[in-house]
Amino acid sequence: MSTPSRPLVLVLVLACTAAVDGQTAPDHGRKTSGIVTLYRHDDVRSNFGFTTSKFGLVVRNGKVLNQNSQVMLVPGESGNDALWFGAQGDESACAVDLGNELDNYAKSVFPRIGLADAIAALAREDAKSRSSVRIPVKLGHVYVVRIDNVGEPGPYLVRGDSVHVKLRVIDCAAGRYVTLRWALVLAPEFPEAQARWSIRGKVVFAGGYQKPRRFPFATTDVVAKAALPGDWITVEKDMINRDGSLPHVFVFVRSVNGVVLEHAWRFAVPEPATLKYEKCRYVPHVLGLVRGQKLRVTSVDDTMHNLHYLGKRNPSINVVLRKGDVRDAVFKKPEVAMFKCDVHGWESCVVHVHPHPIFTVTDEHGRFSLPKLPDGKYEIVAVHEKHGRVAKTIVVAGKPRKPLTLELGR
Repeated sequence: MSTPSRPLVLVLVLACTAAVDGQTAPDHGRKTSGIVTLYRHDDVRSNFGFTTSKFGLVVRNGKVLNQNSQVMLVPGESGNDALWFGAQGDESACAVDLGNELDNYAKSVFPRIGLADAIAALAREDAKSRSSVRIPVKLGHVYVVRIDNVGEPGPYLVRGDSVHVKLRVIDCAAGRYVTLRWALVLAPEFPEAQARWSIRGKVVFAGGYQKPRRFPFATTDVVAKAALPGDWITVEKDMINRDGSLPHVFVFVRSVNGVVLEHAWRFAVPEPATLKYEKCRYVPHVLGLVRGQKLRVTSVDDTMHNLHYLGKRNPSINVVLRKGDVRDAVFKKPEVAMFKCDVHGWESCVVHVHPHPIFTVTDEHGRFSLPKLPDGKYEIVAVHEKHGRVAKTIVVAGKPRKPLTLELGR
């Protein structure tokens, strides 16, 4: 009886793909959706990587590493099969079973289950466990899974990265195989129409005003001498205003209603950001950049500069810029990038490569204003290259907030 029923299930499943799979991730050179069959007794084809669209294991220096796999078909309870997510050592997973499509339609439940609900459910599951997860294989069931890299950077996910996957079991045979329709999915778009409130405030140093360090200015560069008159250069990260306020502080929103912001909403990549050499300084000294956003570096100085960044999570940069030159760079992985100039040793810039654009940098008076946000409970974080970081949770609801004060250095 099971054989005739399969075509019916398959027809219904395929017909409702758009309603179930939702939006897929953009194509970055790898497949972002498809159909895959896993075989229990095949060492290679029992494993599959959603971020690579590849089967099997990676062999490195004669040692087999399970680096490709984010799902594995394994024995379950009572002789049934199970899907094992987060099987790789440095990855963890949590999952939500949305049930059988036909049952949910019959109960008029399934049409109301959207990606936002699934993401919220994953956040609740994640609060319970940070380990891998096994899900019994059930024909017709739909699952939403989040896989996180919690360890050292791997070949496909770096530490802190996550992927969300929606999948459905469209065919299976106990002890033999399972066929899955899968798609990488994104969080909902940022609700621009509901974003009415801008969080404003000031960042201050708990120790109050302190005289910044200075060092002797010695160079044979006549342009630099003209741009920086005097015999001393002030260290920019030491700057504190008389009222204790701090310039050059990176301020961002970490989470909304307990969900990390880049998991809660999807944002468009902004237009290129600009960094320039002006009067033998990087302007600005601290810069925020969204991963994937183009950084355009220019120079207005009548001298040679050297844009030098030693890559940690992104490719290194070491290029020369003269007046009128333009250099473009794109950072694909979040990190705090430190730029320097080997020609003028006092020139430095801190670039915060961030997963979303809800951030800002304090001005010369230590003031900040974040992009507008909808109602919600937000965790606001301030980061300074010398004085560390501080976080504060606030609630935005129905009206503008009073200016917020964030205190560093305690």
